[in-house]
This record gives sequence, structure tokens and C-alpha cells, in this order.
Amino acid sequence: MNVGLLLNRATDLKWAGPFSEEALRRGHSIYLITLMNQKTHGKTYLDIEQKDCRPLIDLGAKFQQLDAEQLGESAASKSLDTLVMQEGFHSQKGLLKTFQQLREKGLHIYSLTHFFEICRRPLSALDHFDHTIYTSEYARKLHQSLQSDQPARANADDQLSLGSPMFDQLHKVSRDESRQALGLSTDERVVLLVAPVILPTTPWRFRVWRDASKATRLKEALQHGELAYLTEIALGYTFKDVFVAIRSFCDRNGAKLIVKSRGKQKNLDFASKEADIF
Repeated sequence: MNVGLLLNRATDLKWAGPFSEEALRRGHSIYLITLMNQKTHGKTYLDIEQKDCRPLIDLGAKFQQLDAEQLGESAASKSLDTLVMQEGFHSQKGLLKTFQQLREKGLHIYSLTHFFEICRRPLSALDHFDHTIYTSEYARKLHQSLQSDQPARANADDQLSLGSPMFDQLHKVSRDESRQALGLSTDERVVLLVAPVILPTTPWRFRVWRDASKATRLKEALQHGELAYLTEIALGYTFKDVFVAIRSFCDRNGAKLIVKSRGKQKNLDFASKEADIF
């Protein structure tokens, strides 16, 4: 079978990697397809290049970068049987008409879901794909429930609860190898802090937890009509306060503090300076 994986950003390799490895092991042909001028909304660190796919290319996958208009032609020239992507309705919205044309020509298109983000999409989003793959049956039912005000869909056969390829690699994670890579001894105590995203798109955290003066945050909350946040801003803790408490806990208990952040997270200078590993 010839399978195309439509990759939108570098993080797609979390699912495309395990998927490709297993498919290649079973004798299928894998084409890693990226589209030029694909929008990552200014997050250049998410741009995907051929070098990012080198481990999969070395296993036998083929890499191709196309203009969006070339997708149909490429699918035909490669005799693709299947095209797979993640959150296709959201990430490839400009290609929905192209997908329909490809499906009419016999290409099967699958859209993987990313945890519960699918729940924000209308049920009609499912109509654009031969199958939508949910991470769990709970996620599938939650989507139906949260979008219950929309007309019910007659066909439920296009919804499958099969998990996600990104989880297939978990059994390969080695405690000892991970510790060695981080320079940690086998018996060293560790606290892992996954730093939360604090951006305007997360309003409670942005107003209450942001590392800005209390006066600034109170003023902004009033300007935006976010009156429910005023008490917590005035009397509550910022994320920096929470971080200092965690750092103190680690010091008292002889533990190393590892902070996992993300490229889009800003204003974490205090954490990068005080963490043992950032």
C-alpha cells in the first residue's frame, strides 16, 4: 500500500514517526508530504524540513515538499492509496475541496484527532474524511455530546476509536537511558514541572499567573471585563510564586527540578535560571 502522511508542523512527527516505522516494517511505502508556505502562525520553530525527517528517510520513507496545488497531481503520480493527517479539518481547511476530489478518485483519507481538540469542531467536519480516528471512545462520545445541538449524522461508520500512533513509542522509553541522557544518577530524586502556557489565549492564567505587577493585571482585567478574576489577582499567587514553592520543596528534599517548557512560552527567565534542567 502507498501511504501519504500530510505533515503540517514538526510536532506531527510525534505520530508520523511511529506510524511510519510500523508501516515500513509491514512492507508499505510511506511518503512524507509537506506543503510549502504552510502557516505555523509565526511559530518558525514548528516549520518542518527534510532534515527533521532524516531518521524516517533512512528507514525507507520518501520526503516531498509541494505547493498545495500539486497535492492531487502528486497523489496520482505516487499511486497513493491512503492519505493520513492530524486534525485535518482544522490544519488543512484550505484543502477540503481537494480532499473531496481525491476521494472521488478513490483515495482514502484519514484524519487523526489530537486528544480532545476535535470536540471544538462541528460534526460536519467528519464528512470530509473517509474515517476520523479518535484517541478513545470517551473522546468520540464527548465530541458527539458537546456538539449535540447540531443535526445528528446518519453514518457513524466513519468514526473509529483506535488511539494514536504517538502512544506506540511509549514502550521504548527507558528510565535508565532517559536519566543518563539528562546526567542524572539512577537513584536521584526528581521533580518534573511541565510549565503551563501563559498567553492571552489562556485568559485566567494570563491575568492571574502572569509575571507582571498586580496593578497591571488588575487594570487589564477591568478593561476586558474579567471581573471574576479580580479577587484571585488581588489575593492569589502568580506562577512565579508557585515555582518558588516547588523549588523550595526540591531543595528541602534533595531533588533535582526539571522544567519542561515550550517554544511559545515566554517570560520564564526565572524558571530557566533556577531549574536544575530546563
